[in-house]
This record gives sequence, structure tokens and C-alpha cells, in this order.
Amino acid sequence: MKHEARILQEFYRAGTDGIVGATLQTNTRLDGEVIEATIRELRRKGFGIESHPYQGFCLSESPDILWDADLTARLGSATGIVGRQLLVVEETTSTNDEAERLALKEAPEGLVVLAEIQTRGRGRLGRTWHGRSGKSLLLSVLLRPAWRVAELPRLTIMGAVAVCRAVERLAAIRPAIKWPNDVMVEGRKLAGILTEMRAESYRVRYVVLGIGVNVNQEAAEFPTELTGRCESLRTLTGRTWNRAEVTTLLLQELDQIYERVNEGRFKEVAAEWQDRCTTLGQWISVRSGSSRQTGFAESIDEEGGLLLRTGQGLLQRITSGDVTVIS
Repeated sequence: MKHEARILQEFYRAGTDGIVGATLQTNTRLDGEVIEATIRELRRKGFGIESHPYQGFCLSESPDILWDADLTARLGSATGIVGRQLLVVEETTSTNDEAERLALKEAPEGLVVLAEIQTRGRGRLGRTWHGRSGKSLLLSVLLRPAWRVAELPRLTIMGAVAVCRAVERLAAIRPAIKWPNDVMVEGRKLAGILTEMRAESYRVRYVVLGIGVNVNQEAAEFPTELTGRCESLRTLTGRTWNRAEVTTLLLQELDQIYERVNEGRFKEVAAEWQDRCTTLGQWISVRSGSSRQTGFAESIDEEGGLLLRTGQGLLQRITSGDVTVIS
């Protein structure tokens, strides 16, 4: 762990109580000169570190930056797999591209790639994902689940539930889910999920779970074609959010959910997803390429596929498509 991460981790643990220099040296196993130099560097990056005669050092403010050392310190030992390795880049074609490139080099499961700018960010069905530097959360998680290919829709369900939980913890807002991959508030999109994978002989080699969250955009900062169709945490609450805090909660929730699914408890996650999903219980039309199916959205199955009851009474399993609710 970097020196900066060790020291920040102690600050986050201490909270407003502060931590004296001797204890900081003992806990980080760094000498006084290294600690002083690192604190100077942290202050230059925007961390408000105060020094008190009796209380020692206290972290009073953290900048709204995405930095691997800060995220590592915030996560600490709170995650088992997701976030065990972090990579923050200023610009990339997409975080999914970067995660896949590293997956092919045998990067470990749980790697998280974050970026400020995506030059070719993408959503489902060839759409573009619009993120804004310094105001969006754009990340991808590399996972290597021992699952069958048919079970991969579970990942999108996991990602949506994790986003909903993190938002609720932050802002006391209860988001809804639109099948298959949109997190919505009051009918407008707050976050989206894109799952991509490589498989061999019906087994998954790796999966990249991409998540985009609108955090601090103002309404006027969304592209014209998305006016009235998107929300951000800022537009919903009227305040600015620290994206490192949002990231930390999201990764913690995702890690806990992934552990539950790997323990054979997907039904629990699916039940929570169904409770939030506005698509279920509706007559819908699902378009995939040139084909279109219409029916009643009943539920999801044990593998995460949507079960659609057609007008002829047949039960169809749908794994992808563009949904329109029929009035």
C-alpha cells in the first residue's frame, strides 16, 4: 500500500477524533520524516489536514478527486474481492476497454478501472454513454465468476441493486430499476450498466461490469437529446457530492452482493431487484434487432433472464432488448 494510502486510512479511521504523530508512526510503520513529507503532499492535492497540539492530525476535508490511494484508504478491508486493485486513468476510450485489456493480461479478479474522460463511452445496443469530466462516475469491474454463460444476466442485476443501495445510503432516495440495465429516479435515468464478457466452451473466462452514474451534473450539462430524460445526484438533492465517497459505497455494496451470489444466494438479490423493478407487472414490447416481442413481464428466472408471458400464453425468456411499456 502506498504511503499516502496508509496515512489516509488512519485519518479515515480516526474521524474527528484525530490521531497523534506517535500513533500514526506505529500504525503506518513509517518514520516521522516520511509522514511529514506525505502530509505536505496530501495538502497540495487538496486534503484539509489540520494539526492540533493535543489532538494531533485531523482530516477535515477531502477533495472531489478520483485517486487510487484515496480510494484504497477509504475501502480499507471493507471489501473482499471488488476493489482489491484500483486503477484510475485520466482518459480512455472506455473503462470497459481498459478493464478488458488488463483482463487479457491476467489482471486479478476485483480490479476496478475508473476514468475521468471516456472518448468512446458506450451503453447497450450500440448507444453512447455521456459522461462529464469531474462530475460523473465511470468505472468497470473485472470479475471471473465460475458461472455458466446463461447466468451472466445476474451481473447486470447485481450492478443495478448495488447502485440503488449506494444511492439510498447517500441521499435517502429510493431509485427504481428499468429492465435490463437502467437505474431510474422519477422516470429519469440516474445510472446505467453494461456487461461484457469472454467465454470459452460455455464457461465464463472473465466479465467486465461497467457502471456509469450521474453524480454532479447540472440539468443544463446533459446533451440536448437527453434533456428531461436524465437525473444526477446533484439535480435530485441540490448539493455537490464527493465522488470518492460515492465510489466507495458502490464498491462495498457490489462486493457484498457478489459474495452472496457466489454463496448460492442469488434468489435474495433477485427478490430485491424485483421489488425495485418498474418493468415487472407491465405489458411491454421488447425490441432486439429487427425482432419484436410483446407480452406481460412476469418475473426473472434463477439465471437473471426476464420471463415474458405472450398474448398466446407462452412464457418466453428474454436476455436482452429495448423495452417500451405499452399503455
